[in-house]
Amino acid sequence: MAFRMRGLYRSVSTQTWKEMLVASLQIRNFPKGLHAAIRKIAENNGRSVSEEVLVVLKKAFPTTREMAKRKNALQRLSNCRFTSSSKDKMPDSLEMIREDRER
Repeated sequence: MAFRMRGLYRSVSTQTWKEMLVASLQIRNFPKGLHAAIRKIAENNGRSVSEEVLVVLKKAFPTTREMAKRKNALQRLSNCRFTSSSKDKMPDSLEMIREDRER
């Protein structure tokens, strides 16, 4: 399958072509107040309303790949947690406050 892009013909496999197809979504009876709020947030972020809605939807419904990334990040964070030993004991917060007051 071929398509024209800026005067050039590009050959694309059927699988790649299917990946390039974009779905659309139409929402009826969308509340005006909600649309205004999204438009305001989109303007603040330098995006269109459509782009802002996509960002919100991607955060709300992460892909399997994104979930794997998040799980990996959480595992790395849990490995970084402070483990106290008698030698590396964290100072008591009350002691730290008293020390600051005495300065």
